[in-house]
Amino acid sequence: KVLDEKIFDSKSPKYFQAILKDFQREGFKWMKTLHFFGNGGLLADDMGLGKTIQVIAFLSYLKEQNKLTPTIIILPKSLVDNWINEMTRFAPILTNNLYVHMGSRRYKDHRIISKYDLVLTTYHTLTRDQTILGLIDWEIVICDEAQAIKNPSTANSIVVKALKNNGRFALTGTPVENSLSDLWSIVDFVQPGLLGSLKDFKGEYEKQLENERNYMKVQQAIEKKIGNIFLRRTKSSELKKELPQKIEVPLEVAMSKEQKNHYKQIIHQVHVKEMDPLQAIQRLKMLCSHPALLNESERESSVPKLKKTIEILKDIKKKNEKVIIFTEYRSMQAILKKEIIKHFNIDAPIINGGTSSRQKIVDAFNQLQGFGVLILSPKTAGTGLTITGANHVVHAAVVGPK
Repeated sequence: KVLDEKIFDSKSPKYFQAILKDFQREGFKWMKTLHFFGNGGLLADDMGLGKTIQVIAFLSYLKEQNKLTPTIIILPKSLVDNWINEMTRFAPILTNNLYVHMGSRRYKDHRIISKYDLVLTTYHTLTRDQTILGLIDWEIVICDEAQAIKNPSTANSIVVKALKNNGRFALTGTPVENSLSDLWSIVDFVQPGLLGSLKDFKGEYEKQLENERNYMKVQQAIEKKIGNIFLRRTKSSELKKELPQKIEVPLEVAMSKEQKNHYKQIIHQVHVKEMDPLQAIQRLKMLCSHPALLNESERESSVPKLKKTIEILKDIKKKNEKVIIFTEYRSMQAILKKEIIKHFNIDAPIINGGTSSRQKIVDAFNQLQGFGVLILSPKTAGTGLTITGANHVVHAAVVGPK
């Protein structure tokens, strides 16, 4: 049966129209093997190593074996278009019987939904429709950006883990965000019981981490337990020869006289207990970006950091190349956009939490010829975006005076 189902065959399935890199082929075979032997898996490759394409190869294999229907992929809403685009590009047959379960017109009958090969839905929609989707015998349940189920007590985790299935896979480049409990919860989804109870897990490992010298010991012990169902590769190891050399150039820019005065005032307010320290930290960060983030009337102020950013962009324009600018504050994103229009007469698209057509913006930027600028929120851009069009990145970091 192993031979009949091509479990150890490294050849791409007939419906898959791409060439996998060696490590991606390894991931594809790993998923086939786990599923054959009744195990789930956590694919924790670095962002940019193609977790999506590896899963699409696996789904194409299931289609070839007539074992795809019905499979559900649970993901953030912002990634729905990306998944559909990737399937259209690499395995268009997967879109022939695809249903996106979201929005006010979504089906309420589980019998209709179960007839689709693939169902895409969001964590939020799944929680709302848990009664409907919980009636379906899913072939595979796949969680993309699986850090969404890192907290075992949330509705996301409880509902996802309750779905009936013949196999489970989780995808995330950050299996541990805040604590080891994040990893426990995700592993509890793909292979329930493997790490014991959460209480026992915390007692065995988290206490040891109070001593930093135990970090490697704890990591090795956990990896030994989950080794068969855990696969993680890094860009530095897998793409070392393919990636261009990264050159980091830290630039320190002094604040304006007005910014320094505001900075001293905020510090003084903390000292005399007129302002909470946490509030002060946030206000100082905003001030270091631009004083207009605290006071709209200062929007036209001369800010050295903004001036330096424009100088950098002018140098990039001379090379006829493209650049990404990261800044977390929406007001700062708007200021940058206005300045770029003023100096270069081009529109710089913004991607943040309020952007509904992220993939279209990214596709247009990647295809753009010549100079271009894309403004991104670090948090939003860290989820599911593949931006290959730029070879310059500006991080508008915020610091205080020296």
